[in-house]
Amino acid sequence: MQDFRIKSRPMLTASLNENKNAKLLAINHSTISFDKEVYKGNKKIPTRFTVIRPVSVGWGAAPYSKSAKSIGAKRLSELVPSANGPSLTMWAYEKVANNMEKGPRVEDMTWEIKTGNTLVYWLDEQRVREVKDNLHIDRIEEFTVCEVVVAPKSNESAAKGSGVKIVEVRPCQFSLYSCLQDLDRFAPTLADARLQELKAQQTHTFIARDLVPEQVVFHTFVSHKALINDDIPGSEFPMVQIANWGSGETIDIPVSTLLKYTNHSAKTGQEPRKDWACSLLEIAIATNSLQLLVFSNDFWKSAVHSSLRAIPIINTETLLASVIPAMIGNQTTFQTPHETTIDDVVYHLQIHVDPEPIPVSTGGPPPLQDLVITGSHIELERAYRLTFALVSAEHEFPQYFVGYFNASPSKNLSAIGFKRRRPTPYDEPQ
Repeated sequence: MQDFRIKSRPMLTASLNENKNAKLLAINHSTISFDKEVYKGNKKIPTRFTVIRPVSVGWGAAPYSKSAKSIGAKRLSELVPSANGPSLTMWAYEKVANNMEKGPRVEDMTWEIKTGNTLVYWLDEQRVREVKDNLHIDRIEEFTVCEVVVAPKSNESAAKGSGVKIVEVRPCQFSLYSCLQDLDRFAPTLADARLQELKAQQTHTFIARDLVPEQVVFHTFVSHKALINDDIPGSEFPMVQIANWGSGETIDIPVSTLLKYTNHSAKTGQEPRKDWACSLLEIAIATNSLQLLVFSNDFWKSAVHSSLRAIPIINTETLLASVIPAMIGNQTTFQTPHETTIDDVVYHLQIHVDPEPIPVSTGGPPPLQDLVITGSHIELERAYRLTFALVSAEHEFPQYFVGYFNASPSKNLSAIGFKRRRPTPYDEPQ
């Protein structure tokens, strides 16, 4: 069937209309509260954002004066394309008496921001008030893809190692599933990520204090021998742990993140089924289709928790590689080459696809529109029912996971302020 396309559907990422300052796609490490009471007494709280991709440079230039036309003004940022993705080059400017104006660009005070860099964002009562007035939201949940606007500082700040500041944050309506092409540009291990960030500090001294090498992010492919623990005794925060993923320390996945990134929701009045989400995670592990974007923070480590937390990403192209769309309708069972061992019994994995798509209305819309797999309590315009079965010589679990393939028309997010022009006949009066 033509509407059974196994790739996740990238939605348009950040809006490309120009701002004064440069824009990045980035992801926050922790929940950001916009409750002004939290920041009373001019309390400043840091939040870390890791860059997914630089997006645009903005039109900001220096020198700049409010009262006179600036002669010879130069841009303060520039996008530099490369085989490893774009990077953002920025320059400081000479400080002048009026803080609303800028002196000339300082050519030898320059630095680079790219995928994998972690920047610190300081929030205080005034900044929180500005954000809340603009966005009208109370919080941004942890691990949310955001548009982050950054601006350079003056040469005085850059000389102290703090040349860049985050001036605006806006949550996106899409997830990491729309950024899969960017994940391969992240470091593959924790050690590599730390080394990369330490080198960035040494190379770009004018933003050394803005970078956070202690809390880096890396991207890994999970081994098919990985194990899941969804019952952590004494845990204050609901987590699912993954061991044997490819290295020593276990990785925690917050249950809220797990449910979101496996497209699970609940019927009205019911709790979401964590076990169903874990079943999909198990299938992704068995089929070598599970990837993790892993965040590190030593403050997370405890007797029951790891210093690593992750977002699970299911590569549906790998997960459904055995399904032949043209055969759907004539064939309902698709054998996969994958197997998993449970209690010393080897099970082979089968995928069953219903022959015709149907409308589904058993719950709310999927949390993530850019992931084509959903849980069973979901509302979809057009969907194929999917069943994953585990079969051995003596046992069978015919409904190890039941969900839907979202075949609804892909509705990409349009750039703000842009739309398709209405067709008009050539001789139509203006």
